[in-house]
Amino acid sequence: MKKLQRYAIYCSRAQHEAEDLLQDALLEAVRQGRTELSLAANLRWLRGVIRHLALERARSAVRSRLRDTGYYQLMPQQVAQPLPPDTRWLQHLPAGQRLVARLIMAGHNRQEICYLLGVSDVALRQRLSAIRKQLQYRQHNPHEFCMLKLPLPYGQIRQRLLPLLAQNGKLGSHDPDGHLFIISHLTKSSVVAT
Repeated sequence: MKKLQRYAIYCSRAQHEAEDLLQDALLEAVRQGRTELSLAANLRWLRGVIRHLALERARSAVRSRLRDTGYYQLMPQQVAQPLPPDTRWLQHLPAGQRLVARLIMAGHNRQEICYLLGVSDVALRQRLSAIRKQLQYRQHNPHEFCMLKLPLPYGQIRQRLLPLLAQNGKLGSHDPDGHLFIISHLTKSSVVAT
């Protein structure tokens, strides 16, 4: 057992990780029915399990570190400059695409937009494709076509909107400061806007 502990320390290069690594490898040995540690084949197999678990954890740690580093490098810029996106390009879109673009910029996801506008997922994808083509044609940065990067509690805002929409609303959203608004008549007809 001491040899396996040393091998786990060698593979993980940290005492606290080695103990977890050895424990996970021993659990896997029990699951696989390789509990007889006096057999050389089982010891070789167990060493392989320890080595592979250590490699998997090392790769996972590297990916996690890269994700965190990339996220934190972007954070100061977003917090320091919460500028609203340039919306002049919206004037060149048809009304249906303009409404989709504004909902996306307000932070709504695909399911919410389909529900709010009463359109199918296919119709929404067609509108998104047309909006992206307009962005490329007008040479806009795609980052402008993201939800606002403001420190708003979007979940709480949506929870407060639900009862208001249930009463008589057709469309509900919020402004950049988080103030709620409900629109009860989108068009002259009683059909939900598309």
